[in-house]
Amino acid sequence: MRLRGNAIDLTGRRFGRLTAIQPSGPMYANGVMGWEVLCDCGTTWWVAMQSLVAGLTRSCGCLYKDRSPRRR
Repeated sequence: MRLRGNAIDLTGRRFGRLTAIQPSGPMYANGVMGWEVLCDCGTTWWVAMQSLVAGLTRSCGCLYKDRSPRRR
């Protein structure tokens, strides 16, 4: 898929537990580019490109769950 403007092609790149699958188009009114990603746990969801590149999003939430102490 060809991307418009200065968008970066992240297809196949890994970000923590996430693998970028395909761009999903602008996510917000300001034009922030979104990406469909696949987590190692099998969950597919959408993330803002800036969050992936900056390392702010590394999983679908399973990383937090794995690292959290068990609740009673």
